[in-house]
Amino acid sequence: MIQTVLLTGATGFIGSYVLRELLDEGYSVIITIREDSNLWRIQDTLEKVKIVDLDKENISKAFSDNKVDAVVHIAAAYTKHHSSREQAEELIQSNVGLTSRLLEEIRINNVPYLITTGTCFEYAPHKQPINEAFELSPYNLYAATKTAGSIVSEQYAHSYGIKIINLRLSPVYGPKDNTKLVNMLIDTFMKKEKIDLSPGLQQWNWTYVGDIARAYLCAVKAIPKAKDPFQHINIGSTKTHSVRNMVEYLEEIMDAKGLASFTKPYPENEIFYLCCDGHKAKKILDWEALVNFSDGLEETFKYHLKNTS
Repeated sequence: MIQTVLLTGATGFIGSYVLRELLDEGYSVIITIREDSNLWRIQDTLEKVKIVDLDKENISKAFSDNKVDAVVHIAAAYTKHHSSREQAEELIQSNVGLTSRLLEEIRINNVPYLITTGTCFEYAPHKQPINEAFELSPYNLYAATKTAGSIVSEQYAHSYGIKIINLRLSPVYGPKDNTKLVNMLIDTFMKKEKIDLSPGLQQWNWTYVGDIARAYLCAVKAIPKAKDPFQHINIGSTKTHSVRNMVEYLEEIMDAKGLASFTKPYPENEIFYLCCDGHKAKKILDWEALVNFSDGLEETFKYHLKNTS
């Protein structure tokens, strides 16, 4: 029975939502932070969790001082296209090195369950929904390090009897995100500034962060009954929307028509279709995305409106 969960990445966008899901469900949660971690997303939860500062104590202390029943590993370094040796080293050290160190602590301390985080950008591009058996061809170094981390995880699962579920996430959006496309558009439209975009015909399955966080909770509940020692599960909406759809939704709810134009060229190596097959997530986790895209965009806008006024 899982009672205590060690959560990495709790201060980040997705991790902060996962933390609340775990606490609301009654789990005891240990979180890892760094001295420079920005705690603004989880400030109101700090009295409810145990904190391990990795700049002051080794990750092994989190295991030696507590009976950890499961680890949820979300912490990661992300750069879309790295441009320096330092960025490359950070991606490798965080996404492969930290994962490997966690796996060794899990092995030493006989923790039975681990849920890790991958990305849909590990798969080769397809014109149909991606299932877990599709060919891998990582889009960038970030995706490649996620694939590498999952290979190490699979070896530990088969060699040491650890049950591991690797959630490969679709593009995520929602309140409290960093400055990615949805938030950038909202910020721009709130300022009534003009913006020029590519033609906007990319069809992606953007997935609301609340749905993503619920998938981790479903995985925590499902993993004790998992038959396979290691498995990938794609997590994301099974419906796609174009960038133009996104702009139109935001223009409507923000009264911002006429601010966006679509004359820029597409980025090099652009992915024009991205969607995941949700059958395995439904079968193994009893999970599917529930938040309608327009509703999720409206919730994100309302958050920005409340917190920037």
